[in-house]
Amino acid sequence: MSQKTMLWCRVNVEIKEIVEKLARTKGITISEYIRNLVLEDLDKRSIFTTILKQGNISQSAETRIS
Repeated sequence: MSQKTMLWCRVNVEIKEIVEKLARTKGITISEYIRNLVLEDLDKRSIFTTILKQGNISQSAETRIS
């Protein structure tokens, strides 16, 4: 199993309520919703491709990408 760590962010109450509603609508946790947002943004920015091309990827990151 890959090693996990936490990311934290602060948002106002309105944003939190929107995120809770969207996650509930999708049937996922808030954590999973935000995790998906981060991964989608990194993918859109070609971060994974850049890291792979440079060869600077750890085994645990490699597992998460695939």
